[in-house]
Amino acid sequence: MEIASVEPLGDRLEPAIEALRRGAMAMLVDRGAGGGGHLVAVASSIGAETVATMLREAVGMPFLALSEERCEALELTPIGAGSEMMITIESRHGTSTGISASDRALTMRVAAGPAYTAVDVVKPGHVLPIRVPADRLLSRPDAAATALELAALAGSPGGAALCQVLDADGAPAAVAEAEELARRLEIPLADSLEVVEHRLRATALVHRDGAERIVATAAGPLRCVSYRGRGGGRRHFALLHGDPALPEPIHLETVVQDPPADAFASAGVDRPPQAALAAVVGRGRGVVLYLAAEDAEPAGDAALARSRRAHLIRQILRDLGVAAIATGPPA
Repeated sequence: MEIASVEPLGDRLEPAIEALRRGAMAMLVDRGAGGGGHLVAVASSIGAETVATMLREAVGMPFLALSEERCEALELTPIGAGSEMMITIESRHGTSTGISASDRALTMRVAAGPAYTAVDVVKPGHVLPIRVPADRLLSRPDAAATALELAALAGSPGGAALCQVLDADGAPAAVAEAEELARRLEIPLADSLEVVEHRLRATALVHRDGAERIVATAAGPLRCVSYRGRGGGRRHFALLHGDPALPEPIHLETVVQDPPADAFASAGVDRPPQAALAAVVGRGRGVVLYLAAEDAEPAGDAALARSRRAHLIRQILRDLGVAAIATGPPA
């Protein structure tokens, strides 16, 4: 498998991004554990008609996803300790009751606009902001973080308006219902996992941590390269047998760290690391990736966990100069 062969995800997201750029809506769907869909629009340019459509068609309550920077600029405070929901707000100027579609749209534009500060809003109001931490999309993505990322991709990073699609009983609608609503409204779809994938491709998940060294293993001496996860994360190790940068495909083994068991297994017990090392040495050339469990298997949706690990592995292999990995049995 070619390491550089990556399917471009931006093309699949571009219809939704372009819709947001021109002030229209997109339907954000979550095919993972959460399920459902949200109507999404750029907050800094949202109009009354868009808010009215959210209220009428999605039925849920429109929220405002804001970056940490915008929350700080507006001096917003959480509704409770540890909550990412902020006290409701309203534009200080230009609103009447505050609850109409036009008033809510104005409040959203003010809150997301970089030129506005705390003096331009009053509290409480009729728009509920959600504070989105900078690392939320890659650590624990939710609808607010994904909507904010879509808005950023459309050139408006400050904020996103989103409204959950509800069914006839007032419960969160299934993905199929959200997709049907998108077809009826003639708006593009954006898959939440693809939005996260797009960010993963543009984010350095690991960096080299220290100098390369030679380590003694049960399979013989191997070169060891240490990596550190983003944001001071846990350490990963690449153990190399032979030159990884040769053009021929290289054998790859991945092992998730289990330090107590790996270190204290009884004599004669064949642990995964030893089996992996023996496999690459037996092939004559290969790499064993010894991955930290925390970064290899993040909590949350299984599809996201698999995607994150795949990108982490790909980035390490690229750093090592690996051009392709062998996918079949040894010759």
